[in-house]
Amino acid sequence: MATTLANNGQIQFSATGINSYTTFGGNVIEFTPEHCADKWGIVSMTTQSISSDMSQWHLAKGDIIDADGKGCIIIKNPILGQALVMDLRTNSNNVINPTIVQASLFPGISCDTVKP
Repeated sequence: MATTLANNGQIQFSATGINSYTTFGGNVIEFTPEHCADKWGIVSMTTQSISSDMSQWHLAKGDIIDADGKGCIIIKNPILGQALVMDLRTNSNNVINPTIVQASLFPGISCDTVKP
């Protein structure tokens, strides 16, 4: 708490402008609280620029779940060294035919690289 307050305690944040917030770990997050409903308020994180157009984002993107929002869902299990791949992009009946793959495919895994 002391570090976070030391990093940010004296800053006057603006509702309409771009603000900078320094995390406990020293990363800088630039954000604007006032933004359109279909845009994200975070402008950048440390030196990484981020698109504020949320329609360009994945529904979920992380170490365990990756869902592109268009019907490709991948759930990774690092302990078992497997991933469950579900491709609903062209499935009009919403029937899931999951495919389980081994961990060696994790780095480049996608619905296009894994076929049932």
